Amino acid sequence: MDAEVYGRVCSRHPVSHRAWSRLLAGPVALGGAASVAEVVLALTRPDMLLPGSGWIGPGGAGGPLTAVWMLTLGPAAVLMAAMLRWLPRGYLDVRERGLVWGTAWRARGRRWEDVRALDVRRGTVFTAPSPTPTGLYYRCTVVFADGSRVTFRDNTAGYAALEKQLWRRCPAAVGLPPEQQRWRRWRWAWPAGALLLLAADAAAWRYVSSAPAEREVREEGRTRLVQNISDGRLVAISTGMLIVLALALVCLFVTLWHLWGPTSGDRG
Repeated sequence: MDAEVYGRVCSRHPVSHRAWSRLLAGPVALGGAASVAEVVLALTRPDMLLPGSGWIGPGGAGGPLTAVWMLTLGPAAVLMAAMLRWLPRGYLDVRERGLVWGTAWRARGRRWEDVRALDVRRGTVFTAPSPTPTGLYYRCTVVFADGSRVTFRDNTAGYAALEKQLWRRCPAAVGLPPEQQRWRRWRWAWPAGALLLLAADAAAWRYVSSAPAEREVREEGRTRLVQNISDGRLVAISTGMLIVLALALVCLFVTLWHLWGPTSGDRG
């Protein structure tokens, strides 16, 4: 794209991921350590990963270690994917005849008359402005006539001034109607998901706690006692319960975010 067709640059707003990089450091280190520990134990001491070993609870070390690296590296991968959209050297340019955004490798732009709406959300009970912006306190989605969108957050330099420029240069733009706000379409899915996940965890816990330790098996005319829930199944159930519990907490967090958190902005 030839960005020059949009005129000279009036202001440039770089996107910084310094805070996100710091947030990623802990989960990546913890998840990496857990995955390496599980691989090393599987190669050297596989018995420590099984129930009855006495390591990290009655289920052995396998379940907790798997849950740790899945719950840390999974969200880290999502955050990395969001960062990659603005790497390397992401920016937004306010130009004479339109808005240009992109990275050092690619760029896109729209004319001011193509801007139809702005969806501004700022402030939550969980986040507040900080000296090192995290991208969680503020979000502005610019909606264009063809339905495409671009979103910038408070980790964009001068984000408040950029929003004012958009309102000033786009007189036809309005606050995005609630029925077109994507997050509202799924606002009831989060509490419903939390309840379903907690119910699944409760059912799994009841199954494990109420099941007898041994059961009778008749083979070749003889009866013998065998373990009712195998070691492999117990590891799988305990790992799944930890993951499901974490997902339920995420759903509850998003539910609170939607109930008490963001406020949508409009033309001031």
